[in-house]
Amino acid sequence: MEQTGKPTHDPLDLIEKAHKNDIIQVDIDLGGVVTVLTLADANEMFKEQKKAYRDRYDFYKKEKGYDAEKVDDKEWSRYLKIFEKDEDRKRVEGEKPKNLAEQLADSDTRTVMLEKLIPKYLRNKTDGKLICDSDEKLNRMSRLLMSTPKLQNLIIQKITELTGKLGEVKEQAKNS
Repeated sequence: MEQTGKPTHDPLDLIEKAHKNDIIQVDIDLGGVVTVLTLADANEMFKEQKKAYRDRYDFYKKEKGYDAEKVDDKEWSRYLKIFEKDEDRKRVEGEKPKNLAEQLADSDTRTVMLEKLIPKYLRNKTDGKLICDSDEKLNRMSRLLMSTPKLQNLIIQKITELTGKLGEVKEQAKNS
């Protein structure tokens, strides 16, 4: 048998297939369409989120002086209520903002995530393709997320679940 030097399969396809079950992700049922958010996509999303957070925090600190103000506990309690799972709520409770500037920057950044970032990274679980593959679909999904509090809460819970999975994997790696 003569070899042409060309592999019959893309090596990356083979590696992805071999490790498909090891990919850290969460499934999100959006009402008949099951989407998935992978850790790789979430990491890209979190990079964009961090920049938005820094910009908003700087605004609230420098322009408003809110870094010297206490957290709005009533608003913080309201935010914690969206987490149905105790372990998710406890994880988020441990990340309570230190001051009002952090709290407001967090809140603004969650809005940016829901409106701009999440629609950009959700994938169809069936084929792995982005569900919002055009500006029109991104805008439609953004409007849907911003006008549906139940959907917003579900997405926030799933992102919290995904970051929890990452923490578990890091802990397992540390202990092995």
